Amino acid sequence: MSAPFHPTSVAVREGLALSATTHGQSVEPAVLLISGAEEPSARWPSALIDRLCQHVGAVVTYDQRDVGGSGSVAETYALDDLVDDALAVLDHVDSTAVHVVGRGMGGMISQLLALRHPTRVRSLTLLSTTAGVNEASEQPAPWLVDRMAERLFGDPPSTPIERVQAIVEQQQWFRGNRFDFDLDRELDAAAREVAASSWPPDHVPGHGRAVVDAEPRHAQLSELTTPTLIVHGTDDPVYPPSHAFVLHELIPNSDVELVEGLGHELPVGFVDQFVGLLETFIKKTESRPSA
Repeated sequence: MSAPFHPTSVAVREGLALSATTHGQSVEPAVLLISGAEEPSARWPSALIDRLCQHVGAVVTYDQRDVGGSGSVAETYALDDLVDDALAVLDHVDSTAVHVVGRGMGGMISQLLALRHPTRVRSLTLLSTTAGVNEASEQPAPWLVDRMAERLFGDPPSTPIERVQAIVEQQQWFRGNRFDFDLDRELDAAAREVAASSWPPDHVPGHGRAVVDAEPRHAQLSELTTPTLIVHGTDDPVYPPSHAFVLHELIPNSDVELVEGLGHELPVGFVDQFVGLLETFIKKTESRPSA
């Protein structure tokens, strides 16, 4: 297995630092993994990181503001601020251009990073994400909307154990019908995640608000020139598969891979297939003549 370097502190601005880790050898091309909303970087499967280190290059992960080992921000912030965070991580690891993989909210950040800083992104892989939600967008599954509303307006977890249970329950909501769900493993991982964070939380992370308030990116994405791979599950209850095809239609230099039975998740059982897709795509991107 590839041994990670110790996490380092990335100063974004006064009063805010992020926790970032470089895995494997610090060689180009590096891969930057950008997590989804309220997900610490520890949720990226270690098997995924190991395989990428072996076959592509160094892998950089980081905890977004308000989660994991990164600092918290009390004031409201926007998706653009999270793009600035990602750029600060790239500057910190001294990487000129990377292959970016973003899932969920991380995919939204990745789109804006490539649009705003195209020379820093060699390729873009978008997993279980969207170009933004507008009147024409297919909505989340109604049953999921109901459950998330119940959680939003109900009492928050009052103990670490309740927080662990809430994390795992949401993962079960998001899963598809193809890959096994190892309840014991997920409970253990969630327990370690909660133990590594402060309790009780200082405040609710602002990721959800940043996503909801963000303008849809439909008009901008037609200008995106970065080679892009869109990977999406047929069983995604958060962003149904139509969101993947909208991205594909909007982004000129893109390919789409629809994965049968995958939900809004990155299960261990999908890692081999996902890494295979990434390796093929990145090698194809690297073989193209530079513009």
